[in-house]
Amino acid sequence: MEFSKIDLKIILYLYNHCRESYSKIAKECGVSRKQVEYRIKKYEESGLIKKYLTMFNYKNLGYNQLATVWIRVRKDKDIIKKELSSIKNVISSGDLITQYNIFANFICKDIQEFEKIFYTFLENHKESVIEYEIFSTTSFELFPLKILKTKYEQKNINLIEEGNNKTKLTNQDLIILKELEKNARIPIIEISKKTNISSELIHYKLKQFNKNNIISGTRIQFDLEKLKLNGALYVMKINKSEEIIKKIKTFCKNHNYVNGLALGISEYNCFIQIFYENDKELRQTIKNINQKFNIEIKKVKLLLPENESLANTLPL
Repeated sequence: MEFSKIDLKIILYLYNHCRESYSKIAKECGVSRKQVEYRIKKYEESGLIKKYLTMFNYKNLGYNQLATVWIRVRKDKDIIKKELSSIKNVISSGDLITQYNIFANFICKDIQEFEKIFYTFLENHKESVIEYEIFSTTSFELFPLKILKTKYEQKNINLIEEGNNKTKLTNQDLIILKELEKNARIPIIEISKKTNISSELIHYKLKQFNKNNIISGTRIQFDLEKLKLNGALYVMKINKSEEIIKKIKTFCKNHNYVNGLALGISEYNCFIQIFYENDKELRQTIKNINQKFNIEIKKVKLLLPENESLANTLPL
């Protein structure tokens, strides 16, 4: 797809503020409401926008174990991918290029629940799975889409941010959250029609979800190819300390091509998610990382994800 400056303005504003009305988006982007409505419809119909995502702070929902799994299979790849995407605790999955050929991100209540789900999956596919690696995540922060450059205020989102104990949710809360998971942009009046809950109560509930940090923000799942972007994971084993972690977080927040940072407790204990337009940008980003943290890095590998399935951000 070819994008004008107006397209990029709308896309970038929508990325972080997808619940805003057409009128508010038009005002912020300096175009007419009709233009905004027409262009957003075009992005959706073309497949550029695959899904409007509601992002949750999982700890406040009682989910404390986030694990990324990289798998290599010898056969039945499509069947395995389909099964992974059907597991309610898998929030995203897709293809990998290089050492592994499938990835899946699990969110579970604790390590015991993850082990039960994942090892049952492995037992069912022991003839197909050649090898796998588990990255047990302690922190996963998503940054603004800096590569496209924007003047709009953008928010970092930590998927497992420290918070209060599990929030007690009513049945009405769960019904509303499930509708928001399906479409983060759904208007309150549409949620009301689907759930028979009053618009006034839904409006109040949304305020509470944000106040209690149950909802951390919104994002958009793009077709990266249509956005002329590629994704990569630079996976590292590093000597971690509070000082090094602070430096890595600062580096990632400020680097134009870094979109996410995960820290963990596995053999490889850090990976950086990179969005880039061409190989030169990917190479330069890796050089920047290596030059900045050369002493701390002990081992690295590069994984190239693609064909991500529709994300399911609520494991309920």
